[in-house]
Amino acid sequence: MRLILARVALPFALAGCMAALILPRAFWVMDEAFSYLQVEGLTRSFSLPPALPWPGSGQAGDAAEGLRPLPYHYGFVREGRLYAQYTPLLPLLSWLPSAGGRFFPGLFAVPVLGAALAAAVGVSRLKRNGFGLPAAAGLAILCTPLPFFSQTFWAHTPALALGAASAYASLGRRPWAAAALLVPAVLLREETLVALPLILLADRPRKSAPAFLAAVASILCLERLLTGSWLGTHVAASGTEQLLYGFYGGIAAEKAYVAVSSMFLCLRGCPLSLNLAAGGALWLAWAASRFRGRISTVAFAAGLAGSAFLLVRAAADGLGFFDVFWLKHPLLVFPVLWLVKPSRKLESVMPWLLLAAVLAVMSPMHAQDGAWGTRLIMLPLLLAGLTATPRGRRTIPVIALGALSTAVSIGYLAQKRSDSARLLEMVRGPAPIVCTTWLLPGEFALAQARGTPVFFAATGADLLAATRLTSFPASRIAVLEGSVGSASSLLEAGGLTVSGRGEVDLDPALRVFVLDAAAPGGR
Repeated sequence: MRLILARVALPFALAGCMAALILPRAFWVMDEAFSYLQVEGLTRSFSLPPALPWPGSGQAGDAAEGLRPLPYHYGFVREGRLYAQYTPLLPLLSWLPSAGGRFFPGLFAVPVLGAALAAAVGVSRLKRNGFGLPAAAGLAILCTPLPFFSQTFWAHTPALALGAASAYASLGRRPWAAAALLVPAVLLREETLVALPLILLADRPRKSAPAFLAAVASILCLERLLTGSWLGTHVAASGTEQLLYGFYGGIAAEKAYVAVSSMFLCLRGCPLSLNLAAGGALWLAWAASRFRGRISTVAFAAGLAGSAFLLVRAAADGLGFFDVFWLKHPLLVFPVLWLVKPSRKLESVMPWLLLAAVLAVMSPMHAQDGAWGTRLIMLPLLLAGLTATPRGRRTIPVIALGALSTAVSIGYLAQKRSDSARLLEMVRGPAPIVCTTWLLPGEFALAQARGTPVFFAATGADLLAATRLTSFPASRIAVLEGSVGSASSLLEAGGLTVSGRGEVDLDPALRVFVLDAAAPGGR
């Protein structure tokens, strides 16, 4: 293991640190932005849960809660202070390396370290399966989404490392070690709870039950300490998919939607039927390639060629942010799965059982997530991928596919962060920022931390009210392309002078316009 840490984890961590220094200073999605505000909150008052910086709330008075910059379930107000729904363990761990949020690349120290440790766990398992060190490193790093998530201010990579280590401790009949590793994993990412029953399988249930109960009690008590809630604030807040995403349907329709969105989508802008056909064809090629003979070889080659085509097609379309909503097929995000063989061993069956469990509890909101793949099912997919075994000359083509997958994912990340950085530069200054869609307030978290008021106006009345709350002569209004005309007309009817400041295309379907709305006599 020391050799793996020295030759794999350390270089990977150094590369991740370099990437964090080079990539534009912005965020992939609002989840990261609001966690960053928790880091800033800890700097102002080191208390749990941390209250977020909320410039402009004093001037907003009673209207502040309705115009808060963390819309809907992303945040809540208690006793006049603003809080995020996220468990603050990641911000706590990131406070020191980021110098209280002042050193932006330091925010990614924990994700980079988590990715390096997850890669070390992966390489160790793949070497155990018969791969040499270079091949195992290529599969564990390039053929998983670890590079992408190492560059996002999310807790996925440390949770993956701890969750995978916990699962292997369970398989090794070490229930107390499994419990000790799983508790922090759950505090970082709640979906790792699916591994909790494995503690009971680590040994005879009567013998492993104390470790299981200790893990449950520890999770509840630590959630209470960190968030003020026994179950944590994140789980309790994740129930508004109808309001945010417009999904309506019974339980059967919801589960079918989750399964299709998580396991089959691979073609942007195509009907669901075509996605089912293409995504299903990849799974059929994967299934046929599990066995021996000419059919297996042809299916393997066709599957890899099809996967490469889908990835190149996505990149050629321009790396639009919403593309990742469609590129969720596990065989594209975890190419290491192409080397997995069927087996009845518990280690091989267990990941797929965990996958079914996660899909069973996921809601449509989780399946519509904007990340590289469906991030809530990463732990079972990683565990499944780490059962891969050498299969003749197939390792090198799979690593090549993984390199392509990694390049495309990092391309999406770099493009989005570059666009977000340009949007931030466009609104630079003390003038308040008013967003007319819930998708945008997180884009301005860095400005909010610097003291710029950020408001979310859900209605026309809110928009007019937000422009009148501060003493500044003008406000920056961030709107989507389809709302520019109506927002301008409403502001002008309210006596404001409106002019265009600029636009940024985060995606062909997410073109953001920034307007200046100046009061009479303002500049």
